[in-house]
Amino acid sequence: TGLLQTGLGADISSIRQLRNRFFDAEYRTTSGTAGYYAAKYTTGQEVENILGELESSYAAQEVLGDVWEALNELTIYPEGIETRGTFIETCSTFLNKMKDISSGLFEYQLNLNEQVKTYVNKINDIVKNIDTLNDDIHKSTGLPSFVICPNAIISILMPFAASTYAIRSFIKSPIPPLAGQYSRNPL
Repeated sequence: TGLLQTGLGADISSIRQLRNRFFDAEYRTTSGTAGYYAAKYTTGQEVENILGELESSYAAQEVLGDVWEALNELTIYPEGIETRGTFIETCSTFLNKMKDISSGLFEYQLNLNEQVKTYVNKINDIVKNIDTLNDDIHKSTGLPSFVICPNAIISILMPFAASTYAIRSFIKSPIPPLAGQYSRNPL
């Protein structure tokens, strides 16, 4: 029983994870908010691209303006054959543009649905891995199988949950299908 004895080993009586609940809550809130706005921004950019407002030379707003101008011309010269033809052609262009936008939004919604499914599958895989690790810990140490702290699980899953929530909340209502397409159950 000397003062500087070596080689006696150590006994582990317990394993604890020390965490600060305030910092955990702030991290989760900030991480969730950042994921939400990142997904919302990305979705907004994609919708703007579909509408053609950023890069298209013939944006939806211009098409609508052309219809309005053609309608004004038609009110001034209602009996003119050229005026009527221009109005019909402008309306046809407008309908084609709206059909393209509707189709693009519908396809993007399907893409978002697939992203949500992918995130859910990733979350399920992570939870299964955690369950397997807990069982392995239980078998090898005899400790309870719920060793991993719930805060650790939440920290692992937070990036996926924030993105999934943002995608689901950005598109709140389904986009109606185009004629001839079957309606799919949205998000």
